[in-house]
Amino acid sequence: MALRSISLTSFTAVGEGLAQPSCVAVARDGRVFVAHDRSRLSIIRPDGIAKAFADLHAEITAMAFDARGALLIGLSNAQGVGALCRHDLAGGVPKVVFSKVEDRAFRAIHGLFLGEKGTLYGVLSSRLTWQQAFEAMPKPSGALFEMKQGMPPEVLARGLQFPKGLVVNPGDHDLFVMQALCGDILRFEFRDFGGGVQAAQPFGAPLGNIPEVCPDAQTDPKQRRRLGLLGGCAIDAERNIWVCLPWANKIVAVTPTSALMVVADDPYGQMLKGPANIAFGGPDLTNVYIACSDGTHVATAKSPVPGLALIHQR
Repeated sequence: MALRSISLTSFTAVGEGLAQPSCVAVARDGRVFVAHDRSRLSIIRPDGIAKAFADLHAEITAMAFDARGALLIGLSNAQGVGALCRHDLAGGVPKVVFSKVEDRAFRAIHGLFLGEKGTLYGVLSSRLTWQQAFEAMPKPSGALFEMKQGMPPEVLARGLQFPKGLVVNPGDHDLFVMQALCGDILRFEFRDFGGGVQAAQPFGAPLGNIPEVCPDAQTDPKQRRRLGLLGGCAIDAERNIWVCLPWANKIVAVTPTSALMVVADDPYGQMLKGPANIAFGGPDLTNVYIACSDGTHVATAKSPVPGLALIHQR
């Protein structure tokens, strides 16, 4: 199947009435879980209606499923302290998996991905909020970590500029991190021996301008459209990396050869209003779900290429 653009008319809005949907993840049975209103979690039913599931009383910053179908959730509390929690959907309350990485506290986890070998990978910010980072463009302080089964989390790389998402290629050969403030993607290749990753290499060209080039992006629509601030991401069965550009109201894809393609573009933000996070679901994984953080819904359409079947979807 060839990757091609999706027309705006192909999208429909589901889960209408949600406040600032920020994260989306699809369970093995097809249920669509959406984080919204900072701390709340809802399920979008097959009829498109959102049903409240839980209020976690802390900001939800990332979501992914583990191999058993439990929901892994990045949380950040009112004091700006982050944690990774595991929520068994059959019942009970979320349990903290860890709140420090190598004895260091962190502010928030911004992306999670379970590799084929059962290792959990994630990206986090150590100090600043998104708004603080956007305004100051500080010294990079984000990190990439891994957590092997039965082991504590370990840092694989530091010095990332507000990483906002990541994907791992099939076979766990390499890993791609979205640097939100730089508007680019870094590729990390796993070492064959000794563990860890090689030094990061840029993957493709930047996906847009950085804040320093667009100083008036918060008030100037033209600058906003050119801004390459990155949101969440997903990977399809052909290894294309789908990336949200929330300020530009776009979804782009970066192919395995690092070519860039615009998958969906909504200049006026009528449907894709601040696309923040993306996931594949449905019986054949051709349903794409996009959390629209500046809106009140999740946008969904049929994808020309199925999503990569994640561990919990197999």
